[in-house]
Amino acid sequence: MNKKYIGQLLLSLLLIYLSPLSIAQTIKMGFGESLRPYVLKESNSGIEVDIIRAALAYKNHRLIPIYAPLHSLPMLFDKQRVDAINVKLQINLTRAHFDAQPSLFYQDVIVTLEKNNYTIKQSSDLKGLRIFAFHNAHLYYPEWLVPLKNTAMYKEGSLQFSQVSLLHLQRVDAIIADENIIQYYTHRLKKEGKVTLLPTRIHSFAKPLPIKASFAQQSIRDDFNKGLVHLQETGEYQKIIDRYKKARLY
Repeated sequence: MNKKYIGQLLLSLLLIYLSPLSIAQTIKMGFGESLRPYVLKESNSGIEVDIIRAALAYKNHRLIPIYAPLHSLPMLFDKQRVDAINVKLQINLTRAHFDAQPSLFYQDVIVTLEKNNYTIKQSSDLKGLRIFAFHNAHLYYPEWLVPLKNTAMYKEGSLQFSQVSLLHLQRVDAIIADENIIQYYTHRLKKEGKVTLLPTRIHSFAKPLPIKASFAQQSIRDDFNKGLVHLQETGEYQKIIDRYKKARLY
């Protein structure tokens, strides 16, 4: 083997080693400030954070969560203050980006008190009810909620603990939120013991909403997708979810 060939081989191996496809990186990802049990800012954890951390770790990338109000995440990404963001609503980004496969699905539901015996199968069934929906819910479900948005009976908010509390205090007739979030705060109310919990009825009205990460680098997106498949195939994906359930965070 001549020296020229050996030199070219070593150079090729060096270029492969230095390629971003093979170098582990630190990824700053923007998350909403708090969305229990998916995002727990104070402990840098939560179902959503842990799944993304584990998927990136499959290729030895390290996650650094950056927390900010949801509406500011696109701006942080476009101004290159973060390397990726994780959102559930399709957004317009001016910076080049690469969307990953969904890391999670949120299942939004309508919850009412059983004693009121409401049947909700279409948007008109919500007319006349006092409704408390999550922040910007009308953007996700315009056919259901835009007709109600400007009425006195309808409101939206980001304090989802208040949603659950007000339902059991009978100050609203229906709440709209992700089912896991509702369960989380219901258990919190039960633990505090300050509010009497009443039997509830869950009304399905929407398809699951995918949560997708957008990355600045295609190679990191590809590594993330591979990690996500690995988590699902090995069962680690479900273990992360179950870990929170066993910890009684729900």
